[in-house]
Amino acid sequence: MRRLFLLCLLAQALWAAEYPQRRGAVNDFAGVISAESAAQMEALAIEVFNKTGVAIVVCTMPTIGDADYREYANELYKHWGIGRKGEDRGVLIFNVVDIRKLWLEVGYGAEGFLPDGVAGDIYRHDLVPHLSQGDYGAGFLAAVRSIAGLAAKEYNVTIDGSRAPRQIQHDGKASPLCTLMVVAFIILIVLSSRGGLLPWLVLSNTGASGSRRRRDDHWSGWGGGGWGGGFGGGGFGGGGFGGFGGGASGGGGAGGGY
Repeated sequence: MRRLFLLCLLAQALWAAEYPQRRGAVNDFAGVISAESAAQMEALAIEVFNKTGVAIVVCTMPTIGDADYREYANELYKHWGIGRKGEDRGVLIFNVVDIRKLWLEVGYGAEGFLPDGVAGDIYRHDLVPHLSQGDYGAGFLAAVRSIAGLAAKEYNVTIDGSRAPRQIQHDGKASPLCTLMVVAFIILIVLSSRGGLLPWLVLSNTGASGSRRRRDDHWSGWGGGGWGGGFGGGGFGGGGFGGFGGGASGGGGAGGGY
């Protein structure tokens, strides 16, 4: 029994060793963010947390081996305990440099103002354009500013350096589902004068096809269980931040390659 207990402790220690120790708001383990950009993000994250309780954390990793970057981000969110305990208003912007992958992990308490669609908008319009050109600092700073703006609007505060929330962009293209629904509606109108069950069959088939979600590399809304616990206390290098102690996330967010 004692040997089994020791083996369990060893396994737990090895599991914990897979994740780096947090440093604060900006955890640039890959060394890709300039000192100026890191300082701006850290100051902004401290202000956001002090005024709204929303913890924004950035993490870059040179590699995570064979691990899935989305699962790793979800586990890291738990391990670091991002957000106050019981509130879990946190956002982790996670980047793996060698495979060029990004993931925005959103805590339970932040999903109200940062749903998957909005997280996807930040991924596409703030992060990808900069990171694809190698300008990591500008990309992460743009994302932090957008999240700060959403938090400021949600909690009715003013945050210096934040960006006013924008409408979710769709690149000027209608979604395939919307197009299909419009076509089905037109067919229904044409056929309705003839009666019968055909119009209802058309609508039924349309609804069924629309309920299927295709998973790809730019998928948002990774489903998962709830996380609890994490680190208590802690703070950024400049002081004044206490954005750790929670860590509950259902895996919501968005991301992909760049």
